[in-house]
Amino acid sequence: MQHILILDDDFELAIQWRKMLEGEGYGVCLCHKASDALLMVEEEHFSLFIVDLIINTPGAGPREGGISFLQQIYHSRNEMVRETPIIGMSGYKPRGDSELAHTLFSGYGIACFLEKPFTSPDLLAAVNTVLRPAPQTPDSSADGS
Repeated sequence: MQHILILDDDFELAIQWRKMLEGEGYGVCLCHKASDALLMVEEEHFSLFIVDLIINTPGAGPREGGISFLQQIYHSRNEMVRETPIIGMSGYKPRGDSELAHTLFSGYGIACFLEKPFTSPDLLAAVNTVLRPAPQTPDSSADGS
């Protein structure tokens, strides 16, 4: 079973996503602060991180957000952690441009960026795209034809 870690400050929405993803056969852990997510990463191997880049959890400081989590993952000594694919998400859009947001955050290894609000099917499609890429088709020129 593939395990997914979700870091998001919207508790109700994260629970909804967990139920949907578990229904699709994924194991899911929820965290609402970067420090909790980093502890989970030390204890368990994850196939995917889904990270809200801007966290507004009550009582959480600036080092508890998704960007802080990504920075620490990016600098991790554990190669397996560094190579875990990431789906980034945020309602923050610099100048209303989701492509620019993706570009700003892509330095952290984000495989896919979802602009909030999005639907549960959008999230599932992104997860399946990242974790179950389309099979490679043989190159017709490789077989001599």
